[in-house]
Amino acid sequence: MEPITIERNGEVLAHHTTESCLSHYGQAVWIVEDEDPGPGPATWKQGDNEQALDVIEVKGGWLIVRQADGYLSGIIWSDGNYYANILEDTKTRRPCKILRKRGGQRIRDTFQMDPRDPDDLGGILSYEPL
Repeated sequence: MEPITIERNGEVLAHHTTESCLSHYGQAVWIVEDEDPGPGPATWKQGDNEQALDVIEVKGGWLIVRQADGYLSGIIWSDGNYYANILEDTKTRRPCKILRKRGGQRIRDTFQMDPRDPDDLGGILSYEPL
């Protein structure tokens, strides 16, 4: 896998790196450099692939961004494993174009401890064999 980087105006907001205490045997880990980048444009890069994003906000441990198609997605905004997916309505499972303040949304393929909590957009489980 090619490393992923999210940048704004030449500044790295988050990226994959092997230069972290979380890296084991040279495995790249996801490191967030700016915990609250604020709204505005950013660029997601992986190899030759570049995608323009519009940062909405950091909510519940996720960087919520608007993609070029207008849909919102969440990128895990903590150090460790990288994960990203579309923001969806919890009842209809339809992708969202608006971030609601009252909840009822989650990042696709995550689990929620309290779906009524508007900051609980979901969590991921990771499995590491012994």
